[in-house]
Amino acid sequence: MRILFVGVGAMAFRMMTEGAMQFLLGSVVSRNRRMLLEETLLLALRCLLLALLALAMALPVVPPDSVIPWHLVLPTLLLGVLALGAATALWSSRGTRYLFYAIGIVLLLLGAWLIDSDRWLGPGAWGRAKGEQDVVIIIDGSASMTVMVGGTSNFDRAVKDANKVVSSLRSGDAVSIIVAGARPIMKTTSPIARKKLLRGILGRVQPTGDTMNLTDALNAAVITLAEGQNTSKKIILITDAQKAGGRTDWSAIDKSFSTLPQKSKPRLIVRVLPMPEKFRNMRVSELKASRKIIGPDREAAINVRVDNTGTEDIISPFDVELLIDGESVRRVSVAQLNSETAEPVTFRYRFDLGGVHSIEVRAIIEDDLMNDNAAATMVRTMARLPVLVIDGNPSARPLARASAFIELALAPRVDRVIATSDEDADVVEEAPLPLIDVTVVGATEAKKVPDFGEYDVVVLADVPRLPARVASGLAQFVSNGGGLLIAAGERSVPAFYNGWRTPHGAQVAPAILPPRRQIILRGKTPAAPAPSTFEPSIFSVIAESSMESGLFRAYWKVKTDPNDVEVSVCAALDTGDPMVIERRLNKGRILMTAVSLDTRGSNLPTLKAFLPFVHEMVYALVPPVDSGLVFDPSSRLTVSLTNRFDPTVEETRALLVGRGLRGDYFTDPEFGNRRVTRLDVGVRAGWGGGSPVTGVPKDNFSVRWTGSLVPQKSTTYTFHLAADDRAELWIDGKSVVADSAADRAEEGKGAKETTGTIELERGRSHAIRVEFVKQTGASSCHLWWSAAGVGRQAVPRQLLLRLLLQLLLQLL
Repeated sequence: MRILFVGVGAMAFRMMTEGAMQFLLGSVVSRNRRMLLEETLLLALRCLLLALLALAMALPVVPPDSVIPWHLVLPTLLLGVLALGAATALWSSRGTRYLFYAIGIVLLLLGAWLIDSDRWLGPGAWGRAKGEQDVVIIIDGSASMTVMVGGTSNFDRAVKDANKVVSSLRSGDAVSIIVAGARPIMKTTSPIARKKLLRGILGRVQPTGDTMNLTDALNAAVITLAEGQNTSKKIILITDAQKAGGRTDWSAIDKSFSTLPQKSKPRLIVRVLPMPEKFRNMRVSELKASRKIIGPDREAAINVRVDNTGTEDIISPFDVELLIDGESVRRVSVAQLNSETAEPVTFRYRFDLGGVHSIEVRAIIEDDLMNDNAAATMVRTMARLPVLVIDGNPSARPLARASAFIELALAPRVDRVIATSDEDADVVEEAPLPLIDVTVVGATEAKKVPDFGEYDVVVLADVPRLPARVASGLAQFVSNGGGLLIAAGERSVPAFYNGWRTPHGAQVAPAILPPRRQIILRGKTPAAPAPSTFEPSIFSVIAESSMESGLFRAYWKVKTDPNDVEVSVCAALDTGDPMVIERRLNKGRILMTAVSLDTRGSNLPTLKAFLPFVHEMVYALVPPVDSGLVFDPSSRLTVSLTNRFDPTVEETRALLVGRGLRGDYFTDPEFGNRRVTRLDVGVRAGWGGGSPVTGVPKDNFSVRWTGSLVPQKSTTYTFHLAADDRAELWIDGKSVVADSAADRAEEGKGAKETTGTIELERGRSHAIRVEFVKQTGASSCHLWWSAAGVGRQAVPRQLLLRLLLQLLLQLL
């Protein structure tokens, strides 16, 4: 306490301090020092937390191949942050504040320098100015590299040579390693200079066991060289110089090399490893189905190429075997094959049912390299290809209709019963149903089509115009992956097609129609197709047919937008005018012909090439059915594992292409002697007192239908089964409906309807099985279903899936 004394006369005063307060003031000064230290430490810890958060968000701080370890860089940065925090806390002390600020800045600068120190302190830091180089070592990983020469495989010899290259490099050199197979495996994404790390990588490499694609390997080398820091570039290829898996595209390689700066053009050095003087090897180098769309309507050609890549001639005959789904079905004998020559082999096989099938070809011969004696692939065949044809001229005269020749070309009427025989016994079965299932409706009835998604392709045959709702539905159908073929005829209205747009404003028709068709006047030479202009990816078989004899007296002189990247001309006339134009519209495709597909204005339907011409266009519009089944060796496959598969209806149709049920017909009532197997569109059979199929008796037979059912919504379904004599329905192995012939005999009735209920899940594939037994008298078997909001009806055939796609289900 301080006391103020004031003198009244002289106005003088004197301040005096109470004795006890002197000790209190000393205590405050001492406590302030401790409080300042505590505040400094607390602020430093807070800054440290913020620094750790910032560094965690900025990872990685240090490059993985840096010579400066992270446990040296991280403390340096954190100490710098602590020093700055302490300087802030000691703001009142000028000297101490500046000291800590200086320490913090120096530490932070040192940490930043350490992060990028490889540029100066790395193994190549002192040599880059002396012309050091980036090197890519390509090791051939093909199957032939596993051949033993002198007790060591060539692949091991290649790895040993690669280690020698790494050991011989100077301190400034950096190296990348690639194992070349069907796809290059890049062991390093950019050249690195750490020899210990490179030796570790070389110690773990393995051969791919397939064929080397040299083009892709060299292109991958250029990519890694572009990441290197050195000016000089080099590629070292270590190989046995056996035939690669395909033709090397040197023009593409040269183009890839040109992407590097001129002074960094790489040198290519090839190290050829020795092969045995006598090397016997036969390789199946090609396996491909000839048809884009494979169905049960005809045989498919399976083309194979067998190469003799050894040094010895094969003078003894050997067999080439075809296996379908693991079962041997065909064998072809090859008499002899000289060294460095190839022999094409063609198998013809008809797939009875749609679904996923494995195709394997084996060369039955003993040689020095057995790994490449076989080749395999997967295909998905189609049981039915539904096509909707909208007829713009539904005339009463059959051949006068705009769709008449299209329908005849796609689904010709054939005798359904054929007979074949073998050495054991005569086997009688039904001829295969046509692959393409054509439905024809008039243009005025198109608005009654409930869902275009029920079809794979829609054809507009000389349709003048479509109602707005139908046009919008067709545009959405194509956007979702469907195919549309526009056959422009004399009735087509240019204003409609030119103004046809999607809801997003995109043009639907691939070309612009002029106000009227161009008519070739009498006396002038009619226009004709120019086969050399036909796009091979669509018209792969047209070259084998005669199109030059086509005469077009009338056609649309259409125009295309050269700036529209989604439009291309697939075929042209000899006048230079487009004949077939294609447009890509989201997931789907549209083809448009400038000529009608009837006899109005041309003789096209009378040509031998008309049938393949129409078929190839329809096939080109179907989404690929083999995608997602075959993966190249060394490619990376990602599978999403889930216990539920819930696709849209369109996705279900695209993935599960087999429609209908497999029907097995037995000549006895105990399902013991199967006589005929065929595809039935559903359980809708009524044979009266006759035989169900040729070769099966009219009495005492049995039928088993099997397949899968994918409902469109999740609910409780009621199944109605009516049979004469006896039938039973199983779903997912559970008996849902059982119909007893004894009950009907007591009631004195024939076919009796029996019902059962089961909960089904939308999008899920449910196994379905129906067994029917006929004894004597009339015979029939029908299956319906009903549910809330779904009246009693036959199970839609597009929901009955003949065969579970084994590969898809395994993935799911």
